[in-house]
Amino acid sequence: MDEAGGARRPIASTAWAMDPHWLPEGILYLWSASVEWQGEGPSTSTSVVPIMRGPFEIRLADPSTGVSRTVFESDVAFRFVIVGN
Repeated sequence: MDEAGGARRPIASTAWAMDPHWLPEGILYLWSASVEWQGEGPSTSTSVVPIMRGPFEIRLADPSTGVSRTVFESDVAFRFVIVGN
């Protein structure tokens, strides 16, 4: 959604985006491919979770252009923390 609260529009290559952080440079997020599901189908009360497979990436999306690029890639899963302002 835009700064004025207008309609949301999808940004290419952000399916499965996780843990977004809004920065002056754009939206920084984690991404990895999902190849299968664990649990039972969504029509049951059992929760269904994706099993994520590498590569695992930190991506930066520019909301004004809709362009997303990989900043860091690893074969091993990781988390990141932004420290400071």
